[in-house]
Amino acid sequence: MFFLFTSKINEALFNFNKQIFLFFDDTLNFLLFQTEEMPFPFKKSSSEDNDSNAPEIVEGEADEPLFCKVPESSEENTAEVSEEEPKS
Repeated sequence: MFFLFTSKINEALFNFNKQIFLFFDDTLNFLLFQTEEMPFPFKKSSSEDNDSNAPEIVEGEADEPLFCKVPESSEENTAEVSEEEPKS
């Protein structure tokens, strides 16, 4: 309809149709085992492949946390609490 009235192709609609076609084509090729490359939601985009500013993820192992040793016994820690009521 747009082409009939304006004699021009609607670029936004053309690009949208192109993306839909590529999605269905990739999906069908994957489902028919013609390719091992996964379709859109799982496929890396070309901008992700060329992005050299992306941080590099490095896997490593963490050491077990060290625990502090508590001093054995001190007068403050070993004072017993008396259950007796204070005398008035």
